[in-house]
Amino acid sequence: MQFSTKTIFAVALLATEAFAMPAHGHRVRRHAKGRFVKCTRPTPTPEPAVAPVPTPSPPPPPPPPTSVVEAVVVTPTPTPTPTPTPTPEPPVEVKVFTVQQEPAPAPVPTPAVQILQQHTPAPKPQPQPQPQPQPQQQQQQADYSGSSGLSPDFQAGLTAHNTARAALGLPPLKYNQALATEAAGYAQQLVGIGSLVHAQNRNGHGENLYWQSNSVTPCTNGANAWANEKDLYGGQPVGQGDFSAYGHYTQMIWKTTTEVGFGTANDNNGGVYVVARYNPAGNMVGQTPTSA
Repeated sequence: MQFSTKTIFAVALLATEAFAMPAHGHRVRRHAKGRFVKCTRPTPTPEPAVAPVPTPSPPPPPPPPTSVVEAVVVTPTPTPTPTPTPTPEPPVEVKVFTVQQEPAPAPVPTPAVQILQQHTPAPKPQPQPQPQPQPQQQQQQADYSGSSGLSPDFQAGLTAHNTARAALGLPPLKYNQALATEAAGYAQQLVGIGSLVHAQNRNGHGENLYWQSNSVTPCTNGANAWANEKDLYGGQPVGQGDFSAYGHYTQMIWKTTTEVGFGTANDNNGGVYVVARYNPAGNMVGQTPTSA
């Protein structure tokens, strides 16, 4: 590598001047080629202060990339339990029996009117002493008979009696108020008793009893129910056969009976007791209604 002579000289000169520079503000004389040259170093002008430029902080390093971890859960598939093959059971022999049932008898229709008590046959008549004459006033009360002034219900009951008697050619019954008074008194006693029970002392009179609920014509219904027993009576003497099934009817048509009286009483529960008293009494044991 070659360097120019001029270049080396210039560098040397600059270096010499650098070491020969006077201090700031001093004047020196230089000798140039045998002469001194007065030199004055100029006062340097101060440079304006320059505000330091802040060095920007380096940006923070980016966060490391988040790694995504995928978890794979492996669920083992259960091994199915083998279903045991059922052992076939031996066949069961089934026998079917057909039973031939006999037809049930047709039900007997229940009558709309309930009859709870039947008449009991009267004992055979015994010889009675001749009655003594009674005062005239008392005799008139006992002999009072007739149908005037009766309620429609009592009048219909009397008509039912006489219709049944007329079918056999028997004379009609007369309505007796004294018998009606006895009947009404005993009907009230039945309310206290609460059931149909024949009176122990009937003064030698015959008696039919009846009870029905929710009726405004209990006497009429009772007389019609007694008359309907005709279909159950075969003409046999009283005491034979089922007397409880026909005894009311035979008292109604008893040939020697001439009078009847009715009495009723409410039991305060919707029911009505009906009592019929007959004079003279019928249903003599061993006799028939028309042979008395």
